[in-house]
Amino acid sequence: MLKKHHASSEKLRKVFYEKDCVLDTAVDRISKFRGEVVEKIGFAPSLVVQQKTERFIPRFDLFETEYAFHVDMELPGLAADEIKVAVTGEWIRVTGKRSKRTDNGKILFLEQLEGHFSRTLHLDSPIDGVNCRAVLARGLLRATLPKVASETIEADEVSVSIIEK
Repeated sequence: MLKKHHASSEKLRKVFYEKDCVLDTAVDRISKFRGEVVEKIGFAPSLVVQQKTERFIPRFDLFETEYAFHVDMELPGLAADEIKVAVTGEWIRVTGKRSKRTDNGKILFLEQLEGHFSRTLHLDSPIDGVNCRAVLARGLLRATLPKVASETIEADEVSVSIIEK
């Protein structure tokens, strides 16, 4: 019985490893294709890049208005000092770590994942990093990213302060 269980968990590990390799290859192909599109048409269509993480991957919504982009990201249980938001040119990156719970007692069921996370989003227009703002309230990070009026893209990374309410 033990050998059978061990063999099936080895098969499962192999399947997960193969799927990760396929996913990494797909992300590489998308990045390469995006570069070719930029060379041919002179601009980049909007692209969302999800970086490989340990476990926790926060979900987000992205909205665009005439003057700004708006990102709403689910970060339940995190404080503002556990999250970093950085803006560079047409990119926004949100990183952080969701720590393990330290409650005493035997865990009977655990769905809330933990670990380091990093989400990087590419936007269609350059962002005014100096005037970006982010608010964390009730587990939702809301970032407002004003568009730059000119086509000049700032190369320096700008850290966005997060206000916690």
